[in-house]
Amino acid sequence: MNLFSMAWRFLWSKRAVTIATLVALALPTTLAVLLLVVRHQSEGELKKGAGDFDLIIGAKGGAMQLVLSSLYHLGMPSGNILYSDYEELLKDKRVKAAVPIGLGDNYEGYRIVGTEPHLFDLQNYAGTPLMQFREGEAFQKGTYQAVIGAQVAAETGLSMGDTFHGTHGLITVPGAEVHTDFTYHVVGILEPTGQAHDRAIYIPISAVWKVHHAEESIHHVFRQSTPIKQEVTSILVQLESAGLRLWMLDELQKKPNLMVAVPINEILSLSRIYLAPFQKLLLLVTIGVIIVSSIVIVLALYQAVERRERTLLTLRSLGATRTEIMRLLFYEVSLLILTGVSLGALAGHLTVQGLSPYIYQKTGLIITAWQLAPGELLTLGSITLVLFIVGLFPTLSLYRKSVV
Repeated sequence: MNLFSMAWRFLWSKRAVTIATLVALALPTTLAVLLLVVRHQSEGELKKGAGDFDLIIGAKGGAMQLVLSSLYHLGMPSGNILYSDYEELLKDKRVKAAVPIGLGDNYEGYRIVGTEPHLFDLQNYAGTPLMQFREGEAFQKGTYQAVIGAQVAAETGLSMGDTFHGTHGLITVPGAEVHTDFTYHVVGILEPTGQAHDRAIYIPISAVWKVHHAEESIHHVFRQSTPIKQEVTSILVQLESAGLRLWMLDELQKKPNLMVAVPINEILSLSRIYLAPFQKLLLLVTIGVIIVSSIVIVLALYQAVERRERTLLTLRSLGATRTEIMRLLFYEVSLLILTGVSLGALAGHLTVQGLSPYIYQKTGLIITAWQLAPGELLTLGSITLVLFIVGLFPTLSLYRKSVV
């Protein structure tokens, strides 16, 4: 029997201890892989979406609040601005494209977004369309037609030609008013994008105005002849050049009724201020688990040495050299560490695969489970190296014993 096979038999002669040791070794690797993959891909998806527009214009309030509510459909907007602000912006030669966003209703928790049909024609700076149709086409102005995102279609069961009614408010609340007088017809379904578009229901901005004008007429006994308020929640802006951002930002911020945000700046701030501390905390937890795992493997190996002292003495009496005994122990340590780290890496990616549907449902971000994150191999190598160094101590102590 060769030394490698003997090391394998030694390990599995005490299955419970070996399995417990492997779990202790796999846990920090799982946490590290989970952290790296989710962090890298989520940040990449957020930055990708933020780069589609140069500016977002809305009512006075928080810049980050404006970006999250308008671009990612998260949180509450601070208010509305006039549609005339959008029309005035279209006359600016520095503006390549501008799209109004009108919020206020939802369907089964998915936000109904009023906008203009040219939203579906926009491209990013690389020339890639922001959205593509899986079925159907864009809605027509002045109608109650709707284009739904891929996640909306999957979760609600809506399909081409179906109808639905919006519910007042941006989130689902028991007892909220359902606008049964206004029926939307699905005329288009978008391809998955991995962004907030997947969680949106797009309708003409005029439909938003009519629905809420009717609501105000009922609640405030307005005359039906009262002019419809033409307001929007925000305006998404693409400029002729990214270098125009600061110029436009400084100019528009001087207007008393407007708030202007640069999406990519706000997402970077979000990552730096909110996500980075949380990630550092997870990293500290991972380091703590690695330390605990190191202690576990040291204790396990020391116990293994004590249990196998008689076996090793027998091997020495049969002619085994010190080098061969050391190789035997090295193989045992190597099998434990490499198996534990490999299982941890596999478990980490399996965990990402299990969490990705939940992440997609809540944020619209597509997380690919089996894509290596930058620095992942380096991290796995570092964990393996640390564990190997720790595992040498029991082996060296055995080398100094008279038994070998």
